[in-house]
Amino acid sequence: MSVRWLHISDVHECLREEFHREGMYNAIVEEVRRRLEKPDLVFFTGDLAFAGTASEYELLQRRFLTPLQAALPDGCPIFTVPGNHDVNRKRAGNPRSWMTDIDQQQAFQQVDADGRQKRVDMILPRFESYRAIEKSVGAWGDDWLASEMGAICAVREISGRRLAIVGINTAWLCHDEKDWGHLTAGKTMVEAALKKAHQASPDLTIVLGHHPLAAMMGEEEWSDGERIRMRLEQANAVYLHGHMHRSGTQRAGDSMQSVLAIQAPSGFQGGDSSIWRNGIMWGEANFDTGRLIVEPKRWNDDHREYVFDSDTAASNYRVKGRDAFAYLLPGRLPASEVPFPWPLEPPVESPPEGWQIIDAAQLADLTATRPTAKQMSDWFDGSFPRWEVATAEGVHPRQVVDNLVRWFEAAHHAAPRSLVRLLTGAGGEGKSAALLQTVAALLRGGQSWSCLWRQSSIGELPAEWPKLMPRKDGHAWIVAIDDAENVGRKLPDVLRGLGARTDVHLILAAREADWTLRGLQDGMWHGVADYRRVQIAGLDEMDARRVADGWAAWGDEAMGKLRGQTPERAAKVLLDNARELAANREEGALLGALLITREGEALRERVIRLMTPWQVAEGVGGRLLLDIYAMIAAMHAENQLYLSRTVLAYALECEEVDLEHGPLRTLRREAMVDGGTTYILTRHRKIAEVARDWLVDSGYNVDQWFPFLARAALLDFLKRRPRNSDINSWQWDLTKYFLDSGPSRWPVARAIAKALFTTDPDDPFLLTGYARTLRETEQPGLALALMREHAPNFAGRRDILLEWSVAAGAAGDSGLSIWLAGRSLADDRNEPFKPNNIKLSLAGLGLAFGALAADTGKHKFSVAQAACGRLGMRLGGLDTRTRSYFERYASAAPGAAGIPSSLERDIATLSCSVGEASYEAEPDNSHGLDALIGEPDSYHYKMLTAALSDKNRSRHNDRG
Repeated sequence: MSVRWLHISDVHECLREEFHREGMYNAIVEEVRRRLEKPDLVFFTGDLAFAGTASEYELLQRRFLTPLQAALPDGCPIFTVPGNHDVNRKRAGNPRSWMTDIDQQQAFQQVDADGRQKRVDMILPRFESYRAIEKSVGAWGDDWLASEMGAICAVREISGRRLAIVGINTAWLCHDEKDWGHLTAGKTMVEAALKKAHQASPDLTIVLGHHPLAAMMGEEEWSDGERIRMRLEQANAVYLHGHMHRSGTQRAGDSMQSVLAIQAPSGFQGGDSSIWRNGIMWGEANFDTGRLIVEPKRWNDDHREYVFDSDTAASNYRVKGRDAFAYLLPGRLPASEVPFPWPLEPPVESPPEGWQIIDAAQLADLTATRPTAKQMSDWFDGSFPRWEVATAEGVHPRQVVDNLVRWFEAAHHAAPRSLVRLLTGAGGEGKSAALLQTVAALLRGGQSWSCLWRQSSIGELPAEWPKLMPRKDGHAWIVAIDDAENVGRKLPDVLRGLGARTDVHLILAAREADWTLRGLQDGMWHGVADYRRVQIAGLDEMDARRVADGWAAWGDEAMGKLRGQTPERAAKVLLDNARELAANREEGALLGALLITREGEALRERVIRLMTPWQVAEGVGGRLLLDIYAMIAAMHAENQLYLSRTVLAYALECEEVDLEHGPLRTLRREAMVDGGTTYILTRHRKIAEVARDWLVDSGYNVDQWFPFLARAALLDFLKRRPRNSDINSWQWDLTKYFLDSGPSRWPVARAIAKALFTTDPDDPFLLTGYARTLRETEQPGLALALMREHAPNFAGRRDILLEWSVAAGAAGDSGLSIWLAGRSLADDRNEPFKPNNIKLSLAGLGLAFGALAADTGKHKFSVAQAACGRLGMRLGGLDTRTRSYFERYASAAPGAAGIPSSLERDIATLSCSVGEASYEAEPDNSHGLDALIGEPDSYHYKMLTAALSDKNRSRHNDRG
C-alpha cells in the first residue's frame, strides 16, 4: 500500500522569461496528466513568488496553479509553506535586529497569544500576500502563520494509512543574502506541531519547510537548527524542502531514528539552459516494504521532456529496473527482500554541478591522451588551458608554481590553519595555467592529496563541504577555483564552517580588476586562514627559458615563426617583447609577448580565419556572432575595460545565462575572449586591435557600437541603479576618450553624447554633457540650438544657464552669452550656489564682455570685463591658470580716477552691463527669452555680494 505525492519548489513567479516560464508550467501540468499513478498530495516548499507581491501570486494562480488543480485528481490537496522569496522585504524591518534580545527571542518562540502577537506585529506583514494565495489554494484550512502555534499539522487518511503533514516556516527571519546560518523555524513552534502530529499516531510524518536544516545551524545564541534536526529525528519524520535549486537527499542518525531530508530542485530557475536545470520530485511511501521512493525529474530542453535525474543520489540507492532511488522509511528496519544493498554509512556526497573531485588516478585519466601538436600550439598562442595541455610532457611550469607547491606541501601535515593563495593579475598572465599546474603537481607528488575543482566559472558553492571532503588520515584537500571573484566573499565563511580542520586549503585565481570590483579585501581572511595574494605579472629570464623549452619540446609547429631557432634565442625574443609591453604598461604582458613572438603578422591571418564564419553565424538578441564580437573588440581595442556581462546582455536583450552559454562559450572556445565573470574582454588587446582593424578595413562600422553600448549601460543603470558601478565611465569617460582622440574621432564622441541624452532627456547633466561635446568638437551652432530647445525644461538651474551661455558665446552671440551668464549669477533662493558656480560664471562673463567690447568698440563692456576680473580674484582657492584669467580681465580697463573699486561698485557695474549687453543679443537666438528667465533689469545680486564679501570669502573659498 502506497501514498504518492508531487513535490515542487522554487518556481519564483515573476514577469522574467515569461515565454520559457509558461512553457515549464505547461510541462509540469502535462507531466501530471500523463502519469498513470496520480498523486495523492501535492507539496510546494516555498519560493512560489520572486518578491512576495500580490501581483506575482495572482499571476502564478492564473497560469500555473489553476491548470495544475484541473489536472489533479478531485480532492487532491495542495500544501504550501513560504520561502525567502515569499517575503515582501519592503514591508516591516529586519526581523533579526531584535533577536539579540533574550526576551524578544523568547517572545518570538512562544506558542501562545503573546507569541502570536509578537509575530503578527513584527513579522507577519511581510507574508501578507503569501497568506492570501495559501488561503486560496492551500489545504491547511487555517491561517497558521498568524496562529498561536506558528506552525501547523494536518492529518490525512489515504489508502488506509494515516499521514501527519506538518508545515513550518523557515523564512521567519529572512532578510538578505546573509540569511544562511541566521534562520530558525522556531524550535518551540516546531515542537508544538510535532506534538500534535504524534497525538494522531500517524504511519508517517512529513514535515514541509523551505530551507535545508543546515541553513538554521549558525553561531548565534538563538540558533536552534541542530535541536530542530533532533526533534525531527525523534519524530521519525521525513523532511521535504527546496531552496538549493537542485535535487538531493541526505540522512542523519541510524535507521531506527533518523530524519530523511528530500530536497526538490527548482521548478523554474531559467529557460532553455543547460546549466539551470528545472525539475520536480515525485515521492512515494510504500508501507508494505518500508521504503520511501523518490523519482527526481529534470527538464531536458533538447528533448522537451522530463527525464530521470541520475545525479540526485549515489547509485547504490538506485531501485533495480526503475528510474528511482529508495530509502528506508524513518523508524523502519530494512526488509529482507530489499533488492539492493543498504550502505552502513551514507556515501560521500557527489559534488554539485560545475564541480569535480579529482585524485591522482582521475588526473591520470584526464591526461592519458597525449595532446596533438596543434592543441599545444593553440595553447601556446593563448587558448584556455586544459589539464592535458597545461601538464603535458615537456611543459615547464613557471617559478610561481614551484613556490605554490612548496607552500601547500609544507602545510600538508603541520598547518596551524588553512592556506589560501590568490593568484591575481591582469588577464593573459597565466593564472589559470598556474592553478592547474599547481594542483597537478600536488596530486602527482609523494603526499596524499585530492582536489575539489570548480570546472565552471558559474558553479555555485556546494552546500555540504564536509561531506564532499571527508577526513582521511595523512590526507589533505586542495580546493581549486578559477574566476574566484564571483564566490570570493563567501569563502571565508566556508572555512569557518569547517571548524578546526586544517586539511583543507584553497588555491584561487581571479583577474585583479574583477576581484577589486567585487570589493573583496585581503582583510576578510584575517583570523580565518593563512592568506597570501600572489601577483602574476610579466616575465623574467628563467620563466622565459622555461616557456621556450616547452615550445621546443613540441617541435617546429609549436615554435611558430621561431621555427628553427634555439630555445635560448626564442627565450630572448620572448623576454624582450614581454619587457617592451610591460614598459608600455600593456595589460597581459605575457600573452601579448607570446602572440608577438610566436605569430607576428600571422596573428592577423588567424583572427581573420576565425572571424570570417561569424559573418553568418547567429548569436543572441537577433545579432550575428560577428556583431557581438565587434562590440567586445571595439571596447577592448580602445582600452575601455568596463564592458560587463550585465551591460552586454542588456544591450542584446537576453539573459546573462543565454549570453554565457551561447556566444561567449563559442568565443572562449576559440580563445577570442578572456575568462572573468564581470568584464568581457578579448583574450588580449593585441587580438582586439587586429580584429578591429580587419573589420574597419572590410567596411564594417565598428564605431556604431559605442553609442549602442553606452545607451544600454544607461538603461540598465536606470533600471537597477545599485548594480551598475561603471555608469560614470559610460556617461563621461567614454565620450571624453573620443574627444581627446582628435578630430577624426569626434563624430563618435558626439554620437555617444547624443545617445545618452536622448535615452534620458530628463537628466540635466546629460544635456550639458551633449552640448559641451558639440562645442568642443567645433559645432557650437548645434550646441546653441540644442540648449535653446531643451534648456527651458530646466529653467533656473545655474549650470544649465551657464552651459547655454557658453554655447552662445562659442556660436558668436556674446550679448546672449552675457545675458544668460548674468542670470546664472542672479538671486534665486531656490537655486543656492553650488561648487564652482560663481567661478565659472564670472570667467565666462569676463570672456564674453571682452568679446563684445571688441565687436562693438564700446568701452563700457571693457569696464564690465575688468569688474568681472576683480570679482573673480575675491574667490579663494584659485588655481594659477584661473587666477591669470581674472588678472587679465581686471586689466582690461583702468578704474575711474579718484574712485577706488569696491565689491558693491563692481557688482553694480556687472548688473548694469548685463542689461546693456542683452540688447546686443541676436534676435533669433533670444526670442522669448525674457519671458523664460526675466529681463536683466529685474535681476538682483545680493546672494553674489554675500558670497564675495570679506566676511564670507574665507568660508566659501571657491564653493561659490
